[in-house]
Amino acid sequence: MSVFFHEDSRKHLVDISTVRPDPTNENSGDVDAVVESIVTNGFYGAVIADQDGMLIAGHTRYDALHSLGSTQIPVLRVHITKEEQRTRIRVGDNRTNRLGRDDPALMLKTLESLLETDMGLMGTGYEDDDLDVLRASLEGPLEFDDEEFAKQRSGHVCECPRCGWKSGEDG
Repeated sequence: MSVFFHEDSRKHLVDISTVRPDPTNENSGDVDAVVESIVTNGFYGAVIADQDGMLIAGHTRYDALHSLGSTQIPVLRVHITKEEQRTRIRVGDNRTNRLGRDDPALMLKTLESLLETDMGLMGTGYEDDDLDVLRASLEGPLEFDDEEFAKQRSGHVCECPRCGWKSGEDG
């Protein structure tokens, strides 16, 4: 399958065999979702690799391009002088991506508008069921029965392994 690379990404294209994944990468992304996004939206941006071709950021996009049979990949190069620098960039990139949060009401509005298009939610990583979850989250907090919880927990004792304090005991 031929991959469409957006114009700004094309100037960074290199042979995919000139980059390789970092075997210490802790992150495991959803390759199938990224493949669907690339097929639907094209490939935009670039992965990040060091001067020797070791990937620092973009492992899942690399895997997605591989699975699509692409022979090229857009790469931005970063000169790495210390292994800890590569590790900080890789870990920081993965972690800061996870720290982002969606505004549920705005996301629901956005996804509902996409549902009205010919392609629906294709290429977004969302499915129809996800809209139901978003709608439910906006309806208010889940009801919590304090009395029932107390009944279930009565007689349950937890002990701190450091100091020996026990919860659920009188005194």
